[in-house]
Amino acid sequence: TTRTAASIAMAAANPSIDPFFSTSVQAASRDVKPSVDAEGENVSNNNNAAVKNNSDEGHEEAEEISYTPYKPAKLTYGKIHPDPVVENSTLGAVAPPDVTYNLAMPAEIIYEGKLSNLQLEAVVYGCQRHMTDLPGANDYHGFGRFQSAEDIVKESPAIRAGFLLGDGAGMGKGRTLAGFVVENISRGKKKHVWISVSNDLYEDAKRDLRDLGLSEFAENNCFNMGKLPYASLVESSESSGKFSTARNDKKKINGRKGNKRRYIKKSSSLDPTMYEEGVMFATYSTLIGVQRTTGKTRLEQLIEWCGGTNFDGLIMFDECHKAKTVDLDSDGNATNVGKNNTCSQTAAKVVELLNRLPRARVVYCSATAVSEPRNLGFMSRLGLWGPGTEHPSGFNQFLAGLDRLGTGAMELHAMHLKSSGALVARSLSYEDCEFALIKDITDNKVREVYNNATELWTDLHSHLLNRCSDISKYRMLEKEMKEIEDHGGDIPEELLFNRELNCDSDSEGDEELLDDALLEQRNLRRQFRNRASRHMKGLFWAAHQRFFRSLCIASKVDTAIDHAKKALEDGHCCVIGLQSTGEARARGAAMAAGNDGDEALELDGFISAPNEDLKRIIAQIFPLPPKPKGV
Repeated sequence: TTRTAASIAMAAANPSIDPFFSTSVQAASRDVKPSVDAEGENVSNNNNAAVKNNSDEGHEEAEEISYTPYKPAKLTYGKIHPDPVVENSTLGAVAPPDVTYNLAMPAEIIYEGKLSNLQLEAVVYGCQRHMTDLPGANDYHGFGRFQSAEDIVKESPAIRAGFLLGDGAGMGKGRTLAGFVVENISRGKKKHVWISVSNDLYEDAKRDLRDLGLSEFAENNCFNMGKLPYASLVESSESSGKFSTARNDKKKINGRKGNKRRYIKKSSSLDPTMYEEGVMFATYSTLIGVQRTTGKTRLEQLIEWCGGTNFDGLIMFDECHKAKTVDLDSDGNATNVGKNNTCSQTAAKVVELLNRLPRARVVYCSATAVSEPRNLGFMSRLGLWGPGTEHPSGFNQFLAGLDRLGTGAMELHAMHLKSSGALVARSLSYEDCEFALIKDITDNKVREVYNNATELWTDLHSHLLNRCSDISKYRMLEKEMKEIEDHGGDIPEELLFNRELNCDSDSEGDEELLDDALLEQRNLRRQFRNRASRHMKGLFWAAHQRFFRSLCIASKVDTAIDHAKKALEDGHCCVIGLQSTGEARARGAAMAAGNDGDEALELDGFISAPNEDLKRIIAQIFPLPPKPKGV
């Protein structure tokens, strides 16, 4: 057996396991992957290589990913999960650590099967992992930078290790996260943070807490941060300067010109004593929220509510892949942040939250957490880089190591995480699943709507061609006028008149605009009026595809509901997947109605995604002309 570079890397990351001698971890490189038989025993690597050489084409071709049946190896209690579960064979080649943590959980949750043995296993290993700190945490400041002599005087608190819940769809990850909350509440920890992708999941989180016996807690102590004002949630005289409470009323303000009036909705009043304990639910969009008038941020508000550096409650990142677009500097802080850069604002806020709450009990949760190595950057609490690891200089050194060693190193790191109790990743086996394609779901009403839509878009297309022709003519006139000016000539009056028709009027000055929404609308009109014709066509066909995709999805809703109701009557659980939810268009409609990005999408009427797409493209390719002067 050859001791590969990847296996040596594995040994450095986990000194207690030597892959050269161990039967739990076999050497794995980009040429060899361990294979496991049906009973979980290791099979000769030479006879079961996961990849084969293809001398004719000069490249390696990987076999299909294999899975093995899964059941908890070390946990001995809990009811069996209601559906067969499997695990990747590579992870199946290594055993998890022994269970040393005594779970604090109401007995009925275990004996009544409110959490299955697989869900309990995740909670146990997660809590066990939270009892440890990352290696060398007191020897450096931040992630990957050793302390200077001045920093040592002010020793940083140890950084608590985190846990990755990588179960696949349908495994009940939301219920498992609720199990973490129950366990920590049972141990007296009063404040926890639950971050997810949508405000809709706030109700799902409350439902999962109710299902585990926390009905009153879910009703009274589960808060949606996006609904709260930018005010202090902590009863403290020091915080009043940062976040002040406000009354819930509407103030009528006269416009500065004419008799125009507008309404400003003020933040609702709050009592900080209401938020002394509970689960603070927030979305990733909420994390980057900033109040325009004061500059207050949701992140500062959340950190203040947690209590700062010594906060030791849960921070659970549900669907954590939303923070995957990350770029870190040598100190472990986000860099190159912003639109069209290598690091998203969401990822930057997640990294900052983790850096500023080093004692928090972090749970990462996603079925697709690691689509590529660079997306691991925000998962600093897994302990794959930093002092005491193979990559003491930080995440960029870790990435360079993966690039050098290839796929085998990635597999070994995953095996190391499982062997140290930092990862569980199971998925439903889909054994005995059936697939059926339902046809002929349309009716006369759907057919009529679709045909009318095609006529409308055909009409829009003809108007678009006229619009593009007008834009081309105007640009030719502009070019002609520029040539006359360059040669010092006088521009004819008819050309000057044409230019004035297309210029913005002095009646659209900034002093007339009463809020940012009107200012944004004016700027968009000016931008759309100046678009090149080739850009117009691209916008048109992109909106055309979105419209008919949404329309096709909508036409299937009634049939899908009928099948779901019948399945529920037969005792099945229904999971409905959507090609597109239309959330972006719904959020745009909510903002147009006066709700900012933090507020839930609550409108008086139903939001139609195709209708919003149609209105948006009309505004883009047929913007209002400038106001005539003097109007």
